This record gives sequence, C-alpha cells and structure tokens, in this order.
Amino acid sequence: MGGQKQTFQLIGFLLAGLLGIIGISNLVNTITSDVFSRKIELAAMQSIGMTRKQLWAMLLKDTLKFMSVSVTLMLISGGIMSYLVTQHPLFTGFNAGLFLVSASVLLLLVTGICIFMTWLLVKVLNKKSIVERLREIE
Repeated sequence: MGGQKQTFQLIGFLLAGLLGIIGISNLVNTITSDVFSRKIELAAMQSIGMTRKQLWAMLLKDTLKFMSVSVTLMLISGGIMSYLVTQHPLFTGFNAGLFLVSASVLLLLVTGICIFMTWLLVKVLNKKSIVERLREIE
C-alpha cells in the first residue's frame, strides 16, 4: 500500500508541476505581450521625464497585479480540487500542512519570477534610445 501511495504522490507532483509550468509560461507570455503592446506609451513617458527606476516600479506593480490574480485563483481552485480529490477512499486525505508549504513555495517562486521579469523587461525596453523607440510609431 505504501508503494502505491508513493506512486500516486509522484504522479500528482509531476502533473502539478506540468500544469504549473504551462500556467507560468502563459502568464509570462501575457505580461510580456502587455508590456510590448505599450512600449510606445512607455517610451513617451520616459521622454517626458520618467526615470528608469520609475519604469521599473511601474512594471513591477503591473506584473504583481497579474500574478496576484492568477495565484489567488490558483490557490482557491487548487485547494478545493485537492480537498475533493483526496476524499476518495483510495487516498489518505487532505494534508493542510503540505498544501500550505506548497502555497508558500508557489508565492516565493512567483515573486522571483515577477522581479526577474521586471528586470528583464526594463533591460529589453531600454536597449534602444527613446528616440528610436518613438520612431517606431511611423
């Protein structure tokens, strides 16, 4: 019975990891699409005095908004589905401690992704000069 439990845990962790990778890549794609669709607006704001630090803060706030909505939905739906699935007699039950640990790891991972994405987006946006980015309008 212990071997089956470990097999089910492994399958569950692999499935959760796969779904997590798909979800995070979708979220990263959404955030980068949003920023690149507004790159002319951001260049215009920088041309009238927005500093690199202000740009960084604004993009971090935007990424945190996207991530907080997705993490909230993920934790609520994941918690409910985990609880319902583990009520089956084949499983040992819902482990709240394990769920809280995984939620904490998720929050740390998402925060790291937010900071890294903000750093990367600011770097990519500032590769060209403001004048070059504003000329892309034509």
